[in-house]
Amino acid sequence: MDNTEIGSFFNQDINSLYLTLLNQGLVSEESALKVGCIVEVTDIRDLEKETNLPEDINTVYKSLDNGSYSHYKAFDSKLKELWIEEGCCSIGQDYCLTLE
Repeated sequence: MDNTEIGSFFNQDINSLYLTLLNQGLVSEESALKVGCIVEVTDIRDLEKETNLPEDINTVYKSLDNGSYSHYKAFDSKLKELWIEEGCCSIGQDYCLTLE
């Protein structure tokens, strides 16, 4: 793995997703922020799938989850500053999280 280039993945599904999101994010600031929403929601869902983990691993997952929610909130807020009233929800219901 040490010889793997940045942005290159052995798993072709991940590689394809990376390239799709990268190209989508390069279109505009709004598109880049929406890609950020997509990435964070995906991370949150992946982290929340895991259950019955040892306490120390659960603590790490909770910290990562909190970080992803924080990033999501930042992307959502910035979209709203750009007059995208629905923020991340403008992408679709699948990317609309309840923020506290």
